[in-house]
Amino acid sequence: MVNYTIHSKIAGVSFNNDDGSSRQQIIQTFCNAGDELTLKREPNNPYGRGNAIAVHLSTGPQLGYIEHGLSRDLAPKIDAGTRLRVTIAAVTAADKSTLGVDIAIEVVMSRYRVTGADKKTGVDKVITVIDESPKEAEKQAWKQGMFVSDVTDIGPASM
Repeated sequence: MVNYTIHSKIAGVSFNNDDGSSRQQIIQTFCNAGDELTLKREPNNPYGRGNAIAVHLSTGPQLGYIEHGLSRDLAPKIDAGTRLRVTIAAVTAADKSTLGVDIAIEVVMSRYRVTGADKKTGVDKVITVIDESPKEAEKQAWKQGMFVSDVTDIGPASM
């Protein structure tokens, strides 16, 4: 398996942040294509139905949210430990008064060392699995006939 990229827009860019700061002003002043962003889960956000994911500049200010349809898919991945690399693809102008932000979300596949015992023989076993999260690596090992005792991230999968 290899990394894959999801392209989307940030939702809620026309609203102000809780501290009163203007997301539009933040976008105009600080956002450029290629800038890295940070995702923060907000499982208690009533508007996100348990799946809300806020999008922030790496320096802290919030730009908006991952769109609801996509957050339904990404929230469980984040909760499972999947690493995501998010960058600004472009700053756009939906109309003359509102800026938008297109983003690229790269799902980073990792190599995991899975230790455990063979289900049939009970013999200790160690395998290396490439997947997007420790939980998914554990599932793969189980399908390969292992009782899993430990899953260790040993680094990014090479391309």
